[in-house]
Amino acid sequence: MIRIIAIIVCALFVFSCSTGPKKKRRSYKSKHSQSQKKRAGKKSSSKTAQKSSQKTNPKSRSAERRQNLVLPSIVNSKDQSSMVLVDSGKYFVTPPVGKPSSSGVQVNLSAFYIDRFEITVTQFKKFDSKYNETRFINTCPECPAVGVTWSQARDYCFWAGKILPTEVQWEAAAQGPVRRIWPWGNRFDPKKANLMGSADGIDGVANVGSYPSGVAPSGAQDMTGNVWEWVATNSKSPLNQQLVKGGGWRTQQGFSIISARNWVSPKMQNPTFGFRCVKKAKY
Repeated sequence: MIRIIAIIVCALFVFSCSTGPKKKRRSYKSKHSQSQKKRAGKKSSSKTAQKSSQKTNPKSRSAERRQNLVLPSIVNSKDQSSMVLVDSGKYFVTPPVGKPSSSGVQVNLSAFYIDRFEITVTQFKKFDSKYNETRFINTCPECPAVGVTWSQARDYCFWAGKILPTEVQWEAAAQGPVRRIWPWGNRFDPKKANLMGSADGIDGVANVGSYPSGVAPSGAQDMTGNVWEWVATNSKSPLNQQLVKGGGWRTQQGFSIISARNWVSPKMQNPTFGFRCVKKAKY
């Protein structure tokens, strides 16, 4: 009996020892994964910081502005006119009054945009609702606005957020950086501009852009023919007159060259006079 009791006591003692509380093992794996996540977080945050610093870099912003704003062509928001870029650089142009030169003089120009076409009747009527082209020509909404004085042309350009081109700007747009007699080159072709005579196919004023084969290197059209164009003079004009360039549909070949100057009264309203505008190209 005593032996049986002793066996039972020993068994209870062994059972209590085996079911006692176990010690917790350290989880090295979980700590290791947490440290990896922290390091990955630091790397991603550093990359984000680098990207943000690149975005705020002034040089990057400047390059982006140049790419976005200085384009080969734009549409002017006010009058919806298509404008082409005349890039900055050196141009050979007609010398100032009183300084004759057969080859022209070289000038440096900043980049600017010029209207691809002459300002049309439709566009001008949005500026001046009382304008009536039938005083000068037949009804023609897409013809150049003719019979406009120099002041009216200047005021329209200002209204549209632009200005009249100077003679230098006009010539640079008409011929490009290489000196030319006409926008298309140095050999006259009567089919490339609306001038006097029937060889060009039209006896009167034509819709703007009717002679794409005579386009200037800048992309501007009708720089020769169709209508003379008012410009803002760079030098003192004779007897307070203003300048028109390019020749019109009544102009003979000899007066249609880019370098030709036609001094007239700024108040003249002529059915062969029109205009186009320019604006600065912003970098």
